[in-house]
Amino acid sequence: MIRGALRIPGLLTLLLLTAGLATKSSAVILVAVPLMTYMAVMLAFSVGPRPNRGLLHAHRRFSQQRCVEGEEVSVTTELRSAGPSLVVISDRSALDAIQGTIEGMTTGAFRLQPVRLAAQDPTDDSPPSASLGYTIRPSRGEFHLGGTRVTSFTPCPLTPRTVILENLCTLRSVPRTSFVPPVQIRPRRTRVYAGSVKTHLGGSGLDFFGCRDYAPGDNTRAINWRIVARTGSLVVNEFEQERIADVSVILDCRASPYARSGARRLFDDSVRAAASLAVQFLRSGNRVGLLMYGDIPDWVYPGVGKLQEVQILDALSHAHTSNREAFRALRNLPTRLIAPGAQLVIVSPLVAFDDASVLSELRALGYELLLVSPYSSESTIHSESSEAADAVAERTVRVLRTSQMTAVRRLGVQVIEWDTSTTLATAVAQLRHGRRRGTP
Repeated sequence: MIRGALRIPGLLTLLLLTAGLATKSSAVILVAVPLMTYMAVMLAFSVGPRPNRGLLHAHRRFSQQRCVEGEEVSVTTELRSAGPSLVVISDRSALDAIQGTIEGMTTGAFRLQPVRLAAQDPTDDSPPSASLGYTIRPSRGEFHLGGTRVTSFTPCPLTPRTVILENLCTLRSVPRTSFVPPVQIRPRRTRVYAGSVKTHLGGSGLDFFGCRDYAPGDNTRAINWRIVARTGSLVVNEFEQERIADVSVILDCRASPYARSGARRLFDDSVRAAASLAVQFLRSGNRVGLLMYGDIPDWVYPGVGKLQEVQILDALSHAHTSNREAFRALRNLPTRLIAPGAQLVIVSPLVAFDDASVLSELRALGYELLLVSPYSSESTIHSESSEAADAVAERTVRVLRTSQMTAVRRLGVQVIEWDTSTTLATAVAQLRHGRRRGTP
């Protein structure tokens, strides 16, 4: 900053002195005297307090370092100094990575009061010399915030000194989940532990399954006395066993299925749907895994419980679309990562007709499939043509989508068509209502 402030006056002074000595003109030399005086004053006043990293320490505090997208997070940046100085503190450059809204004071000017620095310990309880306070509402993602910019001013305001204090930290914003009614699934294989998935096997359960002859050791409460009175032989009631299942949630992260409408918005809705379904299956007691397909396969090994829910939501926080050629087709799905006979829950708009044949192959491998197909009914075609042409294009897209979903249903795949202008719970409830009425 000093060199920049003295560069032009120095060049003018050199030119004037050279011209005065060459022409032997004292008047030209006298014109250079004010410029030399200015430079001398600048050099004199520039010797002042500098922002020494050893004398300054910044620490950023979050009200929470893991939040849900759109949730308010309070941030406080504290600065401690071992010497008084007039400084400007700014976190603007550090917040450039955050996508979302930022409210409050991210830049401020302070006259610091000296405090004792205990070996630059961030947990020092001494009052800070200055602090900034603001709130952020981040969108989904994992954000790495940089250092704090501190500018110190000398008595001459034209020569500030700037330093970036290391203040690195990470903020994780996980996708927002919503309530989803229980989805009835019937995978071909289940685990031995009791759960909520019906197995088509007789045993202990809640729903009546059938009757069989009494065997020694059976519970006498299960005897069907009406059949005993009619036939004279002992018969016991059986109920359908309910166990836990392996559920693999597959999020389609290919860019091509989201190209017809607002890619970012529709993909974010798909991420929230995958998160909500994974949480619902986990809370039903099942083993749930996650596969994000589109870039390098990101696989969360199946597990149960609250820890597994946290791991899945953390993985979904950095989900993004990709155009990687190796995963352009759904045919390259790494099925070796998925347990045989598991329930696959695929979240994808599924606009390519080649994908339907892949679903048929997955069914042949022994997997049961549930397709959650989000779409936007607001505007899927954006062009500069006339309204009539837009209407024809919209109608064509709807017809193609309807025919494709019909073909998928004929393969024996459960399909949830989700209009993102409504809630996912509404789409799931429509599937349950359709099954009760006997529709496919």
